Amino acid sequence: MLDTLRNLFPGASIAIVGSAPSALLFNHDEDVTIGVNGAAKLLRPGDYHLSCDETAYRRSWFLDLDESITYIQRAISALHSRRFYPDDVQRAGLEHACDEFFARNTNAVKRKNDDSPYVSVNENADLLAAFERTIPDCPLPNRILRAMSVHTRIARTQPRLNVGGTSACVALQLAHVMGAREAHLYGVEFSNVNEHEADFTLTFTGRNYFYTPLPGEQGMTNARQRDFMDCTIEEVMAQGTIVYLHGPSNLRLPLRR
Repeated sequence: MLDTLRNLFPGASIAIVGSAPSALLFNHDEDVTIGVNGAAKLLRPGDYHLSCDETAYRRSWFLDLDESITYIQRAISALHSRRFYPDDVQRAGLEHACDEFFARNTNAVKRKNDDSPYVSVNENADLLAAFERTIPDCPLPNRILRAMSVHTRIARTQPRLNVGGTSACVALQLAHVMGAREAHLYGVEFSNVNEHEADFTLTFTGRNYFYTPLPGEQGMTNARQRDFMDCTIEEVMAQGTIVYLHGPSNLRLPLRR
């Protein structure tokens, strides 16, 4: 469904709002707003909310969202939500197909435990992408993202969004695809670092938010994700989308405001 968003806002200024404390600098001054994960709390009717969390459908920040917001999620999450698939029979069929997919691929693709409910794909991301391609489009205005990549070349015409960084990184690519002239980053600090950042099974610190996250909804950032974001910023700026940073951040490349 990425094509339904392509060049939707040519020449626009687009705000990308994350969950770090500097998100509170955001005042809806830009033409378009894309809120990421917990930034849902700052959105207004007509804004966009994006999450690449595979279990976004059950997060409190998504469940509390007003229905006037346009939702964008990975297909593996959206298929569980009435907001994306309001027909109960269709949604039950999609959930059944999802359960069967995981049951058939237990050695390659598995859900994490309830304390860390992420999907583990390891070297088998193509398996999950193939399943997501079988999920039908949801009714507009909401959109699903399917068959995401980690090595698609950044471009306004890119067929897929890269998921190697954070949801904010995906939102920046989306803003570029939408036709942004300027992208403004708020609450994108890459400062929520865990002592043992490489292991999903360890406890996340969850300290650096503009709100108090619920237990189990804390996240983390690491150097690899930061570098992926900096590379994405470098690419979109080379192609004409100027990226401005509002507030403190460990990012290196955006222009400071």
